[in-house]
Amino acid sequence: MNKVNDEQALLSAPPKKEEATGMYTYCVVGLWFFCAVTLSNSLKYLFKTLSFKYPLTVTFGHMIFSNLAAYIYLTLYGGKVPTFKTRQRVWMLAVAFITSVAMSNIGIKHVYVSFAMTVGATAPLFTVICSKVMLANEFNKWVYISIIPMILGISMAAKGEMNFDTIGFVCCTIGVIFRAIKSVIQQMLLTDPQEKLNPIELLFYMSQPCILITGIWAYTAEGAEVGQDPATYRTQTWVMYLVTCILAVGMNITTFLVTFLTSAVTLQVLGQGKVVMTILLSLVLFRNQISLLGGVGCCTTIGGAMIYNHVKGWPLDS
Repeated sequence: MNKVNDEQALLSAPPKKEEATGMYTYCVVGLWFFCAVTLSNSLKYLFKTLSFKYPLTVTFGHMIFSNLAAYIYLTLYGGKVPTFKTRQRVWMLAVAFITSVAMSNIGIKHVYVSFAMTVGATAPLFTVICSKVMLANEFNKWVYISIIPMILGISMAAKGEMNFDTIGFVCCTIGVIFRAIKSVIQQMLLTDPQEKLNPIELLFYMSQPCILITGIWAYTAEGAEVGQDPATYRTQTWVMYLVTCILAVGMNITTFLVTFLTSAVTLQVLGQGKVVMTILLSLVLFRNQISLLGGVGCCTTIGGAMIYNHVKGWPLDS
């Protein structure tokens, strides 16, 4: 009987890293890169070109699709049910996550993707602050040095942004701050030996309160306008809405697979490439002007983030 159960478990388990072919890994990485680069620009197209001005409604759709995709995965491969203590932490994570996503989406509505990505590149700065405050973590001196070009770069980018919008900048910054808080809580949930969840389990259970929160938030803030806006009655609008939902799910799932098939370090390196490619695609698609100071600030910020990713694993006395 145990032998039969063991064989069934092996058949239902996802492929291990050593079993995955090189071509499969390249395809997964390529799919992640495609989803990550096109998502932000698709959202900007939905907001700017199609005049669908409801980022909370978009976020609500992303959460529903993410929950459905995670449910299908766990139905196929199985998963554990979290304890009451873990569910409390998941609710904290959900609040941080949905605030981050919603604020970022609102920010993209008001500013161009190139500037939003530059603001997003400062995530390591806020991650360091949140880690010290919430977990009392210590970092080596090079981590703190890497913060300097991030602060300097985002200051230059904001000063030189030719399409600067205060609301957009504030919302993007709030989104990055809550993304950092989310990363710290997520680290707690993914590394706790007793309460550990894998990323897909975490996505499934986190998306449930996210659906509730965004559903109420979107209905209260945007419900009346969505029903009356002519833009919501165009087929093209909802096709693009569906595209952004699929891209959001694809990015969530492939982020897990890329980490599984390669490493977290590889994902970080790819992440910096994603920022650069997303900015370039935004400049091509929307032809937004960028000043010399803004361009230098963008490069400086990304450079600081790359230094952080390289040195954050060094010993404290380095």
